[in-house]
Amino acid sequence: LDLQTQHSVLALDQKPGRIDQPLEQRNLGSRQLFTPGFRLFQPSRKGEWNFEIESVAQAGKSRVDRFAPQLAHAAFFEHLQLGYTFDWHWQPRVALQYDYATGGQNGTTSHVFDSLYGARRFELGPTGIWGPFARNNINAPGGRLFVIPHRDVTAFMAYRAWWMADAKAPWQPARLVDPLGQSGDFMGHTVELSARWDARDNVSLEAGWNYLIKGGFARNAPEAPANHDNVNYFYVQTELRF
Repeated sequence: LDLQTQHSVLALDQKPGRIDQPLEQRNLGSRQLFTPGFRLFQPSRKGEWNFEIESVAQAGKSRVDRFAPQLAHAAFFEHLQLGYTFDWHWQPRVALQYDYATGGQNGTTSHVFDSLYGARRFELGPTGIWGPFARNNINAPGGRLFVIPHRDVTAFMAYRAWWMADAKAPWQPARLVDPLGQSGDFMGHTVELSARWDARDNVSLEAGWNYLIKGGFARNAPEAPANHDNVNYFYVQTELRF
């Protein structure tokens, strides 16, 4: 086994903005968060199993705005992955994945996992423009199939089922919440296809499709869109590296 580990500790001290600042520049909330985490993984190799375990805790205190009560903060995020890479043409790799992130509030304690900053692409969605899910209030198993049809081309197909960790907490990116928990906790399914071509050493092209099949919560939550149609998202993007 070629086990590898990574450890991290992030500290965020965000003060509220001054009251004399323009509203669009003013940060009304405050966060003092301590976020330790670790990652244990086995790199993928042809003809071998691989796995990944990531665990992140979060503690501190936070305030939505200067007029809201300050809350204690206790949240966590877990990521599990098990995969196998076949020693075949196109080097297919199959991976099972599971992500869990806390959400909601219990009395004077917030359990909203805060991703702090950074890109949201990860394994949760294709681009920053289309981001229906984040590392908050999710209970999401899924699977992926990766292939390399050419030395300069990679592609994958992915499926996920999305539940909320707390049915009374907000589905934050969609801005939907049922405080009574009567709309269920199933947000829906997603199917994703993506292909990337490294055309040159510094130029890459990527295209993809993400299909959201709405679940009961997405259809029945208070203030949910009256249009219950499922959602198609297509994208094409270019990356230039200097």
